[in-house]
Amino acid sequence: MTNKYVYKLFERILLNQPTQTIHIPQKSISIYRTPEEWSQYWQTRGFSWRTEPEIERERQAKLSQCRALIPDIERGIYPFKGMKLSRADAARFTYQGQTLQRKIRWHERAFGRWFFSLFLALLTGYGYHMWRIIMAYLLIIALCTAAYFSIGIYYPPHLTLLQAFLESVTAFHGRVFYELFTPDTPQIWVTALEAIAGLVLESVFIAMLTQRFFGK
Repeated sequence: MTNKYVYKLFERILLNQPTQTIHIPQKSISIYRTPEEWSQYWQTRGFSWRTEPEIERERQAKLSQCRALIPDIERGIYPFKGMKLSRADAARFTYQGQTLQRKIRWHERAFGRWFFSLFLALLTGYGYHMWRIIMAYLLIIALCTAAYFSIGIYYPPHLTLLQAFLESVTAFHGRVFYELFTPDTPQIWVTALEAIAGLVLESVFIAMLTQRFFGK
C-alpha cells in the first residue's frame, strides 16, 4: 500500500516538472572558502549552527533539472549519474523526503503519525531549522512570564516582572528550587503547563539535534 502511494507521488512530481532545458551559467566564485568564514556568514543570518557552504541558485536549478528526469534502467538513464552530491545537497533532498513521507501518511490516513511529523516540521524543520524551536522557547518563556505577573496582580504571591521571569525559566526546565505557589493558587496551573511544554521541547531538541548532526 505504501509503495503504491510513493509511486503516485513521485510520478506526479516528475510529470509536473517543466521539460525545457535549463541553461546553467558559469558558477560564480564565492568569497567564502573556509568553514570559519561560512560560520560567520550564517551567524549574520541567524543560522549559527551551520558551517557548510550555501547551495547556489544555479546548483539548485541543476538539481531540479536532474530530478525531473524519469529513470530508465534499460536505457541507462539515471537522474544523478556522474554528479557529485555534497552534504548540503543531501540535506536538501532529505528534507524533501521527510515532506513526502508526511504526505504519504496523510493519504494512508495515519493521522497520528502525520500530525507528529507536521509538529516536527513546524517546530524544527526536521532538524534543519533549529532556530524555530529556540523561538518557541522564547515565546513560551515570555507568555508564562506575562501570565505570572498578570495573575499576581489579583492573586498572591505578587511577583515583580523579574521574579516572574525567573520563575518562568526555572519552571520551564523543571528545576524549581523553592515553591512559590500552593495548590489553591491559579499560578500553579501555569507552572504545570510550562513544565510539560519544557519537557516536550527539550526532548524534541535533543532528538532532532542528534539526528541532524550524528545521523542517529
